[in-house]
Amino acid sequence: MFQARALTVALTAGFILFGVSISSPAVARSSVADMEDLRVDHWAFGAIQAIVEKYAIMEGFPDKTFKGQRNLTRYEFAAALMRVMQRVEEMMQHGRDVGTSDLRVLRDLRDEFKAETNSLKLADAAMAERIKKLEEELAALKDSVPTVRFGGSFDAGMQDMFEDNKRPGYYSNFGLDMSVKINPALTVKGNFGGSYVNRRIDEAGSLKTEDKSGMDNGYLWAEYKPGGFLDPKVAFGYRSPYGIRSSTTLPHLFGESIMGSRFGESSAIGLASPNLNRGGTRQRGIRLNDTFSIGASVSPGPATITIAAEPDLFLAQAMLDFGLVKVKAILDADQTLFFGEIVQDPLYNESLVVDIGNETFGGSLQGSFRRDEFRAASAFVGGGFSGWKMGVATKYENETAKDQQVIVGGYLKTPEKWGDLKIPSLILGIQEPLTLQNGQLLEGSKPSLGDRAGFMAQLVYDNPVIPNLTIEYSQKSLILFGSGEDIVSNTIAIRSSVDF
Repeated sequence: MFQARALTVALTAGFILFGVSISSPAVARSSVADMEDLRVDHWAFGAIQAIVEKYAIMEGFPDKTFKGQRNLTRYEFAAALMRVMQRVEEMMQHGRDVGTSDLRVLRDLRDEFKAETNSLKLADAAMAERIKKLEEELAALKDSVPTVRFGGSFDAGMQDMFEDNKRPGYYSNFGLDMSVKINPALTVKGNFGGSYVNRRIDEAGSLKTEDKSGMDNGYLWAEYKPGGFLDPKVAFGYRSPYGIRSSTTLPHLFGESIMGSRFGESSAIGLASPNLNRGGTRQRGIRLNDTFSIGASVSPGPATITIAAEPDLFLAQAMLDFGLVKVKAILDADQTLFFGEIVQDPLYNESLVVDIGNETFGGSLQGSFRRDEFRAASAFVGGGFSGWKMGVATKYENETAKDQQVIVGGYLKTPEKWGDLKIPSLILGIQEPLTLQNGQLLEGSKPSLGDRAGFMAQLVYDNPVIPNLTIEYSQKSLILFGSGEDIVSNTIAIRSSVDF
């Protein structure tokens, strides 16, 4: 055992030899002034202050003492010596001069305490290896324990159409999401939701109240991703076909109307969406349904090949993803072409989607065919900067041999933040349908086509009192810039929503 006084004298002598060459002090680990058992008039105060604060060779104890009279083990002295040697190495790496006599003293001390310093190095290495092993075991334990996550959303609102002079309609929607990660390869996800809608509808020239409620959406499916060669994936369950989407992957704000998405009505901005599949009977692309399906995909490099099957349909998709450029070719066909009874007149559709760019700026082209008949095409350009967002879309639909339709629309969204402060954001949208009849392009839409001209103004303000408050005014008309006789409806709506 060594006395601390002897250590202080030895280290002080060492600093007298080479300490003046160290001009870049380390960050202090502790303060000598805070040590309760060390007086300023102590004969070794200066040396202790240097090794503790200036050179960070030693530290005080957690109880704010230096314990200068405590016996010192050889291991503790070896630890201090290792710090001195590290300082000398730093000096030499930075081109600082270290005298021969200084190096001789350090060599003698190193030889004297060689066993202890080697033991400390081995102990540090063993501790590092143990920590690494524990981290690996903890990561493996996390992967082996199933992870369950729940979330959901709720929104409610109301609308009032000026022309009907009736009370407003109202609605509420809710949805719950579940994700269970059984292991790194197997995940089960589910969702179910419902709604209640009470509104006035126009049926055969008379207005009546419609109440609609119940579970109107949901899915439950499992996905298995073993990894490895070609990154294969398999999924099955109740949902839309796995991994197959016949629409643009670029983000846009078409379809954000309250009336269009909550009350099931034709909104001005919703109809201009570049996506060729709008649901219901107006599908101009691939037939996609929420039903039982099974699918598999492989991803060799930038390519992804996906096949999926439903009770009535077989679907296939080939996609090339180069980051800023994405190309998808999709096919659907009646299931009876492959399984079951052969039909006389089977149906199949083909779609091609090309996306270039990202949410900052990008464009999308889509085309759809049924057998050899051209059915629809769309183009979209959009992007944003400094919180502003804008987009323009045009779509061609081949409704019948005599009546084709072109829809043109656009939107502009103002920023929702001023620095870190949330502010109300304004969305302005407009659309104009044109009918191509007998080679002539006519403004407006035929009643049989169902689309309307119009515009929308929507104010969105996410605030702590009424979360995601949205107020919307929408006008639908036969033609965009016509007389009062051309107006179909003026509607105001309000909603609030929350995600959890």
